[in-house]
Amino acid sequence: MRKKSYTVKLTDEQKEQLNALINKGKHSARVIKRARLLLMAEQDKKDEEISAFDAREALRIHRKLEFHYTPKHASWLNMAEIKMLWVNSV
Repeated sequence: MRKKSYTVKLTDEQKEQLNALINKGKHSARVIKRARLLLMAEQDKKDEEISAFDAREALRIHRKLEFHYTPKHASWLNMAEIKMLWVNSV
């Protein structure tokens, strides 16, 4: 079965709108991703190039994140109080 191929042609105004949408960053991740995909498809990028871009973008975002452990059954304040009691008792 042959893959469907679509040709994307955007006007300069549409490209500006999509770039503004991406740069503003106030829309949902799905909308921003679809805008990026449209711009890439308009530049005749292949599926492999778009997939590689998605992986690089995910890695870039992951490097910005910092994960913190949050206990399920106690608040962070309880843990801090316990730690301070332990430090003061030693």
